[in-house]
Amino acid sequence: MGVTGNMVRQIQATALRELRKPSRTDQLRPFLDEVIYSKGIRGGGNRAFSRTWTSSTEWAALDILQVQEENERRMRELIEIRKKEYQSRRVLEKS
Repeated sequence: MGVTGNMVRQIQATALRELRKPSRTDQLRPFLDEVIYSKGIRGGGNRAFSRTWTSSTEWAALDILQVQEENERRMRELIEIRKKEYQSRRVLEKS
């Protein structure tokens, strides 16, 4: 296709950045319930519920929350890395 892996990553990063914008998030939020519901239907069943007292829909919502928390943690790590890089560049510029 004539596209390098780096170009694909750049396009993906740009697309994800666009999707994170508040206006886009508001447009996509109605689909979240549908995602949770469809994951819940594919899930466990009576036996799993009897064992854990948690429905498959609740498990699906918990999985989504876990992914969101992991993404937020990664973003915080990236921000810290960028801050350190910025600070080290400023120190080098002053020298």
